[in-house]
Amino acid sequence: MRPEPDITNEANVINVEDINNAIQKLHGACGALEGVVDQERALLAYALLSASSTEQDIDVCREAVATAEKAVAEWEAENTYTLNMLGSVIDGCYSEEILIRDSYLETYLQEMVRDYSVVDLTQTAEELKQQYNPVDYAGVTYYYRS
Repeated sequence: MRPEPDITNEANVINVEDINNAIQKLHGACGALEGVVDQERALLAYALLSASSTEQDIDVCREAVATAEKAVAEWEAENTYTLNMLGSVIDGCYSEEILIRDSYLETYLQEMVRDYSVVDLTQTAEELKQQYNPVDYAGVTYYYRS
């Protein structure tokens, strides 16, 4: 198992699969928080139905529900933009594709064709660039093969 990559818009090459994994991890974190809300709501329901519950017990459960709901709301406020942005970056990409930073694309393409009998690496790289689509990742242009 390879280590989790740091998904930023500073990398020259980003695997789309890594972005997918980061999105899934974020969704999993939110799901875990929502699970806590469900548990706290169930405890509150039990406390409300239980004849042995005191008002203090019920208040504690209500506060626990409010705290859990606040945690979900804070998580969503902090991560919704990231989820939407990452999702839009890979929209239209296959998971096995890579994103290549604009400033690195010509070098990447030249390295890709270097082993072939190509007379003009720059010209060939420019021709190959036409096969790539741009995508914005937090203000940085990346390309993926169309």
